[in-house]
Amino acid sequence: HNIMSSSLWAKIPQEELNPGASEELLKSVEARIGMSLPDAFRSAYAEHNGQVEGTGGLLPLTESSCLLNGMINGEEWTGGVTMFAGPPPVEEKMELPDQFFKESVEPEMKLLPFSVRRAPVEGAVIFKAIDCINGTILDITVDTVNKRLTLRPMAGDFTSFMVQGDAPECCIQ
Repeated sequence: HNIMSSSLWAKIPQEELNPGASEELLKSVEARIGMSLPDAFRSAYAEHNGQVEGTGGLLPLTESSCLLNGMINGEEWTGGVTMFAGPPPVEEKMELPDQFFKESVEPEMKLLPFSVRRAPVEGAVIFKAIDCINGTILDITVDTVNKRLTLRPMAGDFTSFMVQGDAPECCIQ
C-alpha cells in the first residue's frame, strides 16, 4: 500500500472503488498493449481497479481492455481530425486529413482509455486516455455520428490528473 497511490484515490468515496487489479490482470493488459503500463498508473490500479460501474468515470481494467488505437483506426474520419497544440486554454489547433492519424499519430502513441463520459454533441463520447509511451493524458472526443475525431493533450500526467483532477465525472451507462 503506497502513500503515493493512496492519495490518488483520496477524492473518491471508498465504497465507489473496486478492489485492486491483480498482478495477473495487469500483466495480461500489458501483454495485450505490447508494453508496460506507466508506473503511477500501474501502481494506482494495483490498489483500486477503477470505480464500481455506475458510480463514476474511472474505468476498470479488464481482460478485454485494449488501446483506443484500434477503434480509432477502424473508422474513416471523414468529418476530419482535429489535434490541439496543447492543454486548455490553448486554442491553437491543426485540422488534419483522416489518414493522418493512422499514418503519423497512431504509431507514435499507445492510448489506453481510463475514463469515458458523454460529450455535449449527440452520439459523441470523450475518453481520457493515457499514452503508455510517455505517460501524457489526452482528451479524445470520438464522434461516430459526424465522423469527427478530436485529440487534446491535457496538462500533467496521471498523478496530477488524479490529485488535482477534474476527475471523474459520471459515467456512461
